[in-house]
Amino acid sequence: MNTMYVYWGGVESGKAHLKHYAMLNNKTNLLWDLIGNYIKKIYTTTHHYESNWRDETIHRIIYHNINGLRKCEKKENRIYQFQNYSHKSSAIDPKTISHGIRGNKRKGYSVDDIKKYTQLEYVNTNIYFDIISKHINQIGQDMNRDILDYDDIFNDVDLLTFIPPEYVIQDNINLFQSSVNIVPYKSNKIDSIVSRLDGFADYQPHLEYNIDLLELYNTDKNRVWCWLDEFNKQEDDVIELLKKYKIPYLMFDLDTDSYKNVFGWSIELPRNYTHRKSSWQNNERYAMIQDIATEYVQK
Repeated sequence: MNTMYVYWGGVESGKAHLKHYAMLNNKTNLLWDLIGNYIKKIYTTTHHYESNWRDETIHRIIYHNINGLRKCEKKENRIYQFQNYSHKSSAIDPKTISHGIRGNKRKGYSVDDIKKYTQLEYVNTNIYFDIISKHINQIGQDMNRDILDYDDIFNDVDLLTFIPPEYVIQDNINLFQSSVNIVPYKSNKIDSIVSRLDGFADYQPHLEYNIDLLELYNTDKNRVWCWLDEFNKQEDDVIELLKKYKIPYLMFDLDTDSYKNVFGWSIELPRNYTHRKSSWQNNERYAMIQDIATEYVQK
């Protein structure tokens, strides 16, 4: 069995960069999505790549629970074009959030459509896969240890991102102890805090909701500090979890450490490949956000 790398990063921890790094090097990525209540395995074959696009074959498998464990698959050839981050809503560039679908002329699925096309007879059809991709968190049941086929789920996996439930670690302790476990961090603290503040309106942990960052800072900055403290707590909890199960881990500096030296995958990406900094330039709020980040680091 190939060596599995487990990435123990939470919110704003470089998971997007690592996903593209794995795909570019034809590595199989497993995403254990607790919020969406599904597990996704992605096989990729990259035929050609440039700095902002890839010619690739992608094979996706979605494990989900509808009256028992199911998996649906879709394999397609595509040209993937990388697009720089565009804010939905943020501290740097706040915008009104639209909950509708813009620019999509395709009609949504009716309740009857969803009920009909999620029957077993439609598994692996395009419409089943599309409905599961869009609506599994509404129609799927809890993924629990009683239904999971670990041998199938972990087969061929090179990289596991998104932290799985603790029972998965308990059930596969030898696998995790023998894997390469990576705990990411940033030595550039200011850049890290600015990035987190940039996602103030979007990111978990949610101690605040639908509040403009600068307004909150000017009225009660301690609430901003508490929100930022939750990220540190999340990182500490991960390390405690690894120690609890005697899982060895490596600290990985996103600002200075070499991806190639740690992961061993030959084709590298620019370190700022998924960084959102380009969206901050010439923005009048950026200097204020940076001052807040500096104050937090120095307090």
